[in-house]
Amino acid sequence: MTKKLMTGLLALVALAALALPAAASASPEIGETSGGVFTKLATGSSIRGTNVGETLMTDASGNVLVRCTTAQMDGTLNTNSGTLIEGTINTATFSGTGTGGACTATFGNSTITTAAAGSNGTPWCLSVGGKLAADTFSLRGNSCANASRSITFVLDTSFGTCKYERTAAVTGSIVTDTSGQQAQATATKQEFPAETGNPFTCPTVGFLDMTFNLETTDGTALYIK
Repeated sequence: MTKKLMTGLLALVALAALALPAAASASPEIGETSGGVFTKLATGSSIRGTNVGETLMTDASGNVLVRCTTAQMDGTLNTNSGTLIEGTINTATFSGTGTGGACTATFGNSTITTAAAGSNGTPWCLSVGGKLAADTFSLRGNSCANASRSITFVLDTSFGTCKYERTAAVTGSIVTDTSGQQAQATATKQEFPAETGNPFTCPTVGFLDMTFNLETTDGTALYIK
């Protein structure tokens, strides 16, 4: 009786395991898809994040501090192991409909710098998989080969310069290819406290909202399996 009971329990456990949905980031790989065939992207390949919709920074009351219509992040794929995806973002640029392509803002046109001298700008490290939860990403300061540090955005406005720094990684959701969907990452209300700047013109905190597609530098869509 005991042997039969154990056999039955083991069968139930096996069925339950089969019924559970697979964790999308448990074994992620990034690559291209052509004719329904997935081709893993080689490490060392150039990668790009291109914005979808507007990139916004708002204050604690929801007022838009900065509105950028274009954003682009370029870098290199460092790891594509089947358990972890990592890419170093070397440059990040933001522009908008303001004079000279500046982003628009509550306090006038604003130029965003992500590599200012003396600030924790690029490079950044984009990660999917590893110890992260399924269908999530992390964007931290510094290259993927080096220790994590903060991320700083420098906003140059007609009223002066404001610096916003986030110590923790920027995190959010990422679309994995369950039905031919391109890899798309979304960060919502990521808090950036003010580091320096005039307290009368630089709100004490900014919240970043951004969505971007992952692709190669020639515009080929990338997918995460």
